[in-house]
Amino acid sequence: WINPYEIGLIVPNEVVKIVIRGLLDDSAFGTLSNTAVVASSTPDPDPDDNTSQTQTPIAASADLSVMKSATPSPVTAGQQITYLITVENAGPSPAENVRVTDSIPNSLAEPEVSFDGGQSWRLWNGSADLGTVAAQAAVTLLLRGLVTGDSGGILVNSVSVSSSTPDPNPVNNEYQNQTPVIEAA
Repeated sequence: WINPYEIGLIVPNEVVKIVIRGLLDDSAFGTLSNTAVVASSTPDPDPDDNTSQTQTPIAASADLSVMKSATPSPVTAGQQITYLITVENAGPSPAENVRVTDSIPNSLAEPEVSFDGGQSWRLWNGSADLGTVAAQAAVTLLLRGLVTGDSGGILVNSVSVSSSTPDPNPVNNEYQNQTPVIEAA
């Protein structure tokens, strides 16, 4: 784009359209303001309409994803299992009001969660609000519990993540972990 752009001669009642395209920086937010001004060496009887401005809202978008791994795997019935849950935001915008949900299966008793890498634990109620997760950032939490004998050979545990910020790729907002269970001797 060369500014100013010279169109050349425009005859009366002729319309000239100029399309300008570009890519927004990933960090852009708020409103995109664009002003166009026309000028000519020919006298203009109404110069008040020679400027036009448009305001375009920039929609936030945050590509959240969630993963879960289990330790140990396989696990023995009666043994404690610990899940590492990782919530990532690939951006481009911060993800607001992020919530992780993990409905513990009946075969996992006494579920607890840690938000500080296992330094402290508290009872898990099924979901947690993570607040705002910055673009290109990740949040991890640990979830643990005792594996009961009624797991049926496979402990299936699902986790999901949601946000009030629109997600362009919601397919990766859920994850299911399947851990083999060895019956206790």
